[in-house]
Amino acid sequence: MHLVLIGGGHAHALLLRRLATQPRHTFHKITLISPRATHVYSGMIASVIAGDVPMSCALIDIAACAYAARVQWIRDEAVHIDGHTVFTKSGHSVHFDVASLNVGSSRRDQHVCCDVPHALLRTSEDICMAMRAADGPDPIAVVGGGAAGIEVASALAARRRLRACSAPVYVISAKPELLASSSLWPREKHACLLRHGGFVPMLGHTVRAVFVHRRGYGLTLDNGDSLHVGHVIWLTGPSAPKWLQTSNIATCPDGYALVHPTLVVHNAPHIFAVGDCRTHIHAPTLDRSGVHAVHEAPILLHNVCAYGTATRLRPYRPRKRSLYLVRLGHRRAMATWGSFWAYGAPLYTLKRAIDSRYVRHNTAPIDRGS
Repeated sequence: MHLVLIGGGHAHALLLRRLATQPRHTFHKITLISPRATHVYSGMIASVIAGDVPMSCALIDIAACAYAARVQWIRDEAVHIDGHTVFTKSGHSVHFDVASLNVGSSRRDQHVCCDVPHALLRTSEDICMAMRAADGPDPIAVVGGGAAGIEVASALAARRRLRACSAPVYVISAKPELLASSSLWPREKHACLLRHGGFVPMLGHTVRAVFVHRRGYGLTLDNGDSLHVGHVIWLTGPSAPKWLQTSNIATCPDGYALVHPTLVVHNAPHIFAVGDCRTHIHAPTLDRSGVHAVHEAPILLHNVCAYGTATRLRPYRPRKRSLYLVRLGHRRAMATWGSFWAYGAPLYTLKRAIDSRYVRHNTAPIDRGS
């Protein structure tokens, strides 16, 4: 059988390492389709921008993991699935017996910032551009008031403070308060975010247009006002990759792949989906977080290897509560565990340890001969 891994997200990175160290499986061929050789670990982006760690600490070499697992890597991007065939952006088609989707999500309304290079903060080049902008004299706009937007804006502001730069970092959000749409973060922390974030919030506003302006960009807001900045970072909430909805797989009303607890797509028993690109049929409100992608990885490995055999598939059972950490201020972090939340330097140390352990695990040398 031929297994095709579509996308190089958290779950597939872990799966590749498991395949390399536990090579016994039922597949005669495994292929990875991913547009980039390295995957940026989102949990470390803010620390890189702030200057706490070097860029190498946030990069996972997906191509090296594929090589170690004897997996063929196709440097391309999936754009459609029909039956047992995946079609790529470059025009190729790959037939498979079983496939797994770990393609992440798009940014909501990202077409608005299509004229801004490196605005989506997905690659190492994007991160380098953000750091150069933070070292410059012009204001920066971060669009999106969720956890990602707050963490990145706070890191940009911290980097500027260390360089005695007084130019502001704006956080523009359509919501009336930060993290308003997330059930993971109690709203009482809003004052703490404003006090320690170091950025300038512009709440209750939507960006209607982004245009080139002199040496930077202009943003047109929904109230008609304009804002001129040196760089724009677009970190709005997630939206489903559009090609999933046009493919022959079941999707929820929002366009994400609809999966059972076994991670199998509802109308396609030969396709699995994990991470941000899926919605669980019995847990439709489950957040799109790297925490779940990491925990889905061992279930995914067991179930794809069990496909076509008499082995029973295992269900993924999300934890009732998970620890969430957001970097905020200069080497500080905010944490939530259920309804409990706290802020301080020890939490930053904890976050740094957790993130570093994850990256080390995924970048440690693999014995290809094992």
